[in-house]
Parts: sequence; C-alpha cells; structure tokens
Amino acid sequence: MDKERQLVVVGVGRCTDRAHTVEQSRTPAGLLRRAAELAAADAGLPVAATLQDVVVVATVDAFFEERWKAKFGKRPYKNFPRTVAHEIGARDVRDEYCWRSLSGGNGPQVRHIPPRLAAPSSGSVAMCRC
Repeated sequence: MDKERQLVVVGVGRCTDRAHTVEQSRTPAGLLRRAAELAAADAGLPVAATLQDVVVVATVDAFFEERWKAKFGKRPYKNFPRTVAHEIGARDVRDEYCWRSLSGGNGPQVRHIPPRLAAPSSGSVAMCRC
C-alpha cells in the first residue's frame, strides 16, 4: 500500500441500547447509525456530510438480528450493510462495497477494504461491529 494513503482510524462510536424488550429497542441498523454518528463526531468531522461521503460499509452478522428473527419470524434485513448505508445517508455505496462477514469474522475489513482505499478516489469507510 502507498505510504501516503495508509489506513487510520479517525473516530470511534459506541451505542448501547438498554431497552427491556425487542419492541422498545432500536433496530440493529438504527444502532449502527447512531454509532456511526458518534464516530464522525469523535473525529471532529461534520456528521451528516461525513456519513454521506461513506463509500464502503462492512458489517458482521449480528446476534441481535437472530433475536429479531426469533421474535418476528424472519430476518429483518435482506442486505444488512446496504440497509446501514441507507440509514446513515451514504449516497455512493455500490452493492459491491456492502460487505457482511459471519459472526466474529473480520474478512471484509482485512481482505477488501485496504485495496479499495488505496484507490485515488476513495472516501470514508464505515466498519460496523455488533
């Protein structure tokens, strides 16, 4: 990788939902939206503009998606990373840059994101762990 374009973490966000029932809780995508907002703010960047400029969304399969499936009878998302991209207002995330790994996996973050960010036209990345 070009030393001028090394990956750095510029903001971190964490969101905890303390609802007592699934019906009262935020959606999984809503939790990640809030965490992304906190990460942009942590970096000292304008939140809405930063999230609009995200070009890659990488998520892992989340336990609470299974919780929703058990409660409502189906998985709540057909394409969870795409839903997160929509939630945060990312305008330019193409389907090939919406990655999802299995629980506990970091495949998208390790294999796909560094080469994508090496491209001269790259923007921000939202890496989401639940």
